[in-house]
Amino acid sequence: MPRRRTAAAAIDRRRFCVMLGSYLNQGAKLERAAGTDDRGQATFGPALAVRCRKQRRGRLALTSQDATRLQETVYYLMTPVSEGDKLDGLVVKTVNDWVGLNGGQTGYKAVV
Repeated sequence: MPRRRTAAAAIDRRRFCVMLGSYLNQGAKLERAAGTDDRGQATFGPALAVRCRKQRRGRLALTSQDATRLQETVYYLMTPVSEGDKLDGLVVKTVNDWVGLNGGQTGYKAVV
């Protein structure tokens, strides 16, 4: 038999959603991968506006010739996203679960 939610649990859930909504105070354009065309090029569906939090990360990579600065952006979202989708016109490289303080999945962490 499924467990019934208590009123206190419902209130805690609403507070958490309000708090998370204030954290996700930026926007992004999400284009889901739809497949490939007759030439093998990736095709994408219509763009959707999603709420997110963007964090830019830079790192220094050493090559045989010189040092190169690599830039990547991490998107924190509640909307499901997959590898191969586009966020703000850039292809998503990796997607991980965004785990909250309670140990449960809060959303998604996508790196482009």
